[in-house]
Amino acid sequence: MGAIMEIITRKEKNTVVISVKGRMDAVSSPEFEKGLEELMAEGEKIFIIDLCELDYISSAGLRSILATAKKLKPKEG
Repeated sequence: MGAIMEIITRKEKNTVVISVKGRMDAVSSPEFEKGLEELMAEGEKIFIIDLCELDYISSAGLRSILATAKKLKPKEG
């Protein structure tokens, strides 16, 4: 069975809210990280990541979140 993950992004004032549903693992986490990198390239730097509907997260998923946080730090994100 393949990894199933849904990402819903919405903007609230100067913050991007990213809701992640399903599974975030080694297969799906690159999609998550790429999406955030694209938003950062557009100038976004404040994110809220909503994991309320996340069923499973692997160490690869956690690494994606931490790698994004590290990239945001110099941008004061």
